[in-house]
Amino acid sequence: MTVQLPYDVVGEVINYLSNDKLSLRACSLICKSTVPLCRRYIFSSIYLRNLQQVRRFRELLKRSPDIANHIRILGHAFGNLTNEDNLVEYCQLLLEIIRSCAPTLQNLACSSCALCPLQLGGMPKLPFLKIFNLALYWESAWVEESGFWVPKLANKHVTNVEIEALSNMLSDCPELNEINVSIRFGNPGTRDPRQLIDGSVSVVDWKGCLKMCKVMDESLSRLQSETLRLVSFTFIMEELEGGADGVIFHRIFPFLSARRILRVSAIVED
Repeated sequence: MTVQLPYDVVGEVINYLSNDKLSLRACSLICKSTVPLCRRYIFSSIYLRNLQQVRRFRELLKRSPDIANHIRILGHAFGNLTNEDNLVEYCQLLLEIIRSCAPTLQNLACSSCALCPLQLGGMPKLPFLKIFNLALYWESAWVEESGFWVPKLANKHVTNVEIEALSNMLSDCPELNEINVSIRFGNPGTRDPRQLIDGSVSVVDWKGCLKMCKVMDESLSRLQSETLRLVSFTFIMEELEGGADGVIFHRIFPFLSARRILRVSAIVED
């Protein structure tokens, strides 16, 4: 015996399962009429963690372009993309995905420790973007020198051109009300004193970090919008140095002027 539920009852069930994506996928497979309702929740929040996921999701959007209409939150992480061709492909595919969901996107989160972290030159307009989160990490790499492994910064600093592109992109979002930028330099992976040459080595270019910090701070301070309520900028530098007691680990929080930033996030040690 087959029992048919009224569509409004089915809708209430789907709404109740809105946070259970596995159950929603099962519902969409069992009953085709629930697919539009299920997709609204399944694809409302998407986070892409590597190039393979970006490729697969771009292909999915090509097959079912209506999925882009459901995306409200999009997050991505560049990860450790060391191959230049992979980085170019990643950026191109990601921009295609952002263009597809630009009319509905409300929250964009970017996390990167790649060589070219921002890549905002071809960013489309995001008319309904409300929250933008950017986290950049410059982790140390190991370089062989005189028989020792020495921590060195693997990535170059964010350039002024990239910061300007970021500022232009954010300035063109009329609904934007929250910006969170977090930048970490250093983050060494070991405290073994045997990996330090002559007892002391720094993994942070202090002068370059502070210069970039000032440019980013000033760029964020220039942003003006009637809807903007929060601008948060966190900047952390780390280093290792050798001493009589072994390795000393430092975490430094430079002072930010933030003359016109509406609010600067509190910076605390872990």
